[in-house]
Amino acid sequence: MTVWDSSPTHRKDIDLALPGHLGKELESQTRSLEGGHVGMVELRVRNREFIMIVGIDDDVVARIGDRQLLPNDLSLQILRKTVDGKPAEQFAYDFLKEACTRTSPAWGAIYRQSEYDFKVMQQTPSVEAIGRDFGRFLPGLFAVNYFGERYVTLFGDRRIAQLKPQVVEPAGSGVVVSVASPGNWQAAESSYAEVLDTLGREHFFDRDNDTRMTVAPTFDS
Repeated sequence: MTVWDSSPTHRKDIDLALPGHLGKELESQTRSLEGGHVGMVELRVRNREFIMIVGIDDDVVARIGDRQLLPNDLSLQILRKTVDGKPAEQFAYDFLKEACTRTSPAWGAIYRQSEYDFKVMQQTPSVEAIGRDFGRFLPGLFAVNYFGERYVTLFGDRRIAQLKPQVVEPAGSGVVVSVASPGNWQAAESSYAEVLDTLGREHFFDRDNDTRMTVAPTFDS
């Protein structure tokens, strides 16, 4: 895996087999002049199957205007139909479940870019992620979703138990909820509606009704 940079002379290969090698490199790449850590690191595998982008910030919660964001994140962009010998969607699911079990994030999801753009992004008069404000709601319900412990508590055990058994799977302190195939999300409107009604639409951003009352966990640490 390579720590990517637009300049070839600044790229650096790392060996994931060496314990702590990735962590040390991320730490050095995001260290600020004040000694803290903030920044984004792009990692690429040599066979170009995927790109991994890691965002690191000492502040667990960030505020931009009146919006509340969670700046520590990991994005995996899959570029091939198969990854490590698996179909891309299966690899993405296995990665999401394993990563969330190990790290216990607040939230995660698998989606095609078209689904994310449709549900979260504003294109005019400016390009903006209008659905990202964790102080008010989740960005949306996507093809595959991970809800961490805070959201499990917010939804309540009763609502989660009402989901179909084939839809929900435990993952660490949270759950993975699969609504549709990421590549066929547009044809699964009834499945999305059923899960939204069960978990509570008030927890999710809705671009057609973005001024309604919503409910979100408290992220103060």
